[in-house]
Amino acid sequence: MPALRLTVILASVLAALACNSKGTGKLGVSARGAAGTPTVASVDVGGGISVDRVRVLVQKLELEGEAEAAVPMMTAASHDDGGDDDEGEAEIGPLVVDVSGPALTGKVTHVFDADVPEGVFGELEIRIAPVTGAMAGTPVADMGASSIIVEGTLAGTPFTFATSIIAKQELETRLVVDHAGPSANVTLVLEVKSWFTAADGTPLDPTVDANRAAIEANMLANLRFERDDDEDGVDDDGH
Repeated sequence: MPALRLTVILASVLAALACNSKGTGKLGVSARGAAGTPTVASVDVGGGISVDRVRVLVQKLELEGEAEAAVPMMTAASHDDGGDDDEGEAEIGPLVVDVSGPALTGKVTHVFDADVPEGVFGELEIRIAPVTGAMAGTPVADMGASSIIVEGTLAGTPFTFATSIIAKQELETRLVVDHAGPSANVTLVLEVKSWFTAADGTPLDPTVDANRAAIEANMLANLRFERDDDEDGVDDDGH
């Protein structure tokens, strides 16, 4: 099994910066964990909890020409908080980011290049949410009603933690898409160890339903995209 797979079910380009665009360029997408050792295949949370695989369903990645405010982490969103499609935008999705192995424990892994119109984009909006009506047999459909699925072991016994949280991130940045130059790149950062760790530092058992709210809150606080054009694991915007 590859360490990280990203499957795009739909990659659609909306009208984008028509006055400046002379063609299409590439937007790269990569992923990395934020804890552990890049040569280790799983994240040791403590308390006998080990995380081996994470799948995140990104409903859309949207580029906009104008930026208003930066929110460098996920915030809770509602089902009807998708917003309207405006002129001057480019959008891809839905897509499933499937992470395991070294990519989960720290290694930056490039997984996809999306064709988007050339231009300088000032804001990146990401929405993580379940997707309904997906084709049977696709990775999106395999997510069912979940937006994030975590697989691992607890004291050697396999567990699956699935959530339907809906979240969005609006990131003020500067993404330059040019067919003649290097790709702009955004990286999904998964701070998995923090997801299953309580505020007092004790592990949160993912099989105990009373821990669900705390785990989901930790996911919102420790899951984000950042601009990393050179894919060195450092946020180019300094967030």
